[in-house]
Amino acid sequence: MPTKAEIESRITRIYTVFKKTMPPIAIPYPSITVATQRTYRDARALFVARTGAAAIPANDQAVELIRGSKGSAVIVRKEQIKSLDHLYHALWAELGRFYINTAAIHSAETKKWKPAVISGLRLRRKQSLTA
Repeated sequence: MPTKAEIESRITRIYTVFKKTMPPIAIPYPSITVATQRTYRDARALFVARTGAAAIPANDQAVELIRGSKGSAVIVRKEQIKSLDHLYHALWAELGRFYINTAAIHSAETKKWKPAVISGLRLRRKQSLTA
């Protein structure tokens, strides 16, 4: 299991590559925090309130996107991250959900992208992250 420092370092790299890969958007990307088993409940409650999200029950996902009327946030559950590769896939998936479900509403550019193109970019970027 990766340490919190390793997870935070990799999050920074993944986030940077994701933003460079996708077409620009006008709305801010979600903030990302790493929570431990001990801090998860409080961190999640804070982000639900801060984003204006509906009070939905927590789930068992390693990475959770919280969307609300005031913005979005991502919580990474440290104890559920099995490896840095697992973190990569889970975080990229949640950032993708944010991008497609939230940002696409505000940008006609994202509607031109086909899933195969996005998938191909993801594979190329993953190679640059792990090299």
